[in-house]
Amino acid sequence: MNPFRALPVLAAFPVLAALALPACKPAPPPGAEPEAKATASAPSAAGSSSASHTAAQHAAMQHALPPSADAALTDASLYGLDAAWTDQNGRPTALRVFRGHPVLIAMVFTSCGYACPMTVQDMKVIAQKLPDGGRGVRFVLVTLDPERDTPAALRAFARTHTLGAEWTLLRGGDDDVRMLAGLLGVRYREQADGDFAHSNFLTVLDAEGEVVRRQEGLGADPAETVAALEQALAGQP
Repeated sequence: MNPFRALPVLAAFPVLAALALPACKPAPPPGAEPEAKATASAPSAAGSSSASHTAAQHAAMQHALPPSADAALTDASLYGLDAAWTDQNGRPTALRVFRGHPVLIAMVFTSCGYACPMTVQDMKVIAQKLPDGGRGVRFVLVTLDPERDTPAALRAFARTHTLGAEWTLLRGGDDDVRMLAGLLGVRYREQADGDFAHSNFLTVLDAEGEVVRRQEGLGADPAETVAALEQALAGQP
């Protein structure tokens, strides 16, 4: 039984109690840790829509969706979220464009000098362990810092880390980022220096956008994540 399917998507990951978040860089020397200037908490489970995107963006996003994306979704699918995203090429899109493919998704930001590059490397390791190098899997990075992570910044990050066509980098409005972070169990907090302290998760979505596996931490054993993706690729329940 998939434990993630037991609850609707908006209740699948309740808001966590406050916890110490790792900074996205090596730990500073004692006494030098910057003070957090703002806290971005996970959203409540009271709603799934966001007013952050305009009618024009919504129309463009709908035009970009494949016909299969409009089929009925379960309550456990993240693809039911009404959120607008822009990819690294500046195109409006939605998570539903990945429907029909297993997805490995993580939340990062491009100016991160430590944890986020390690997250990308962990995803590449998983891809290498999959049949045909992960062909058929979609690898998705969503920025925690949409203010600075413009499409140009996302493209530069993709070039720096040699991310191929199977990788999509997304930015969205603050509300949409908070909603997705809460549903993926990601906690993050902006630091005084503009960096973000955040938890590190890789999340596997099946072809219907339902969470089937979460891998916590950096450099973790990827065996169960690889197995979850292989099962999703095989179309098994």
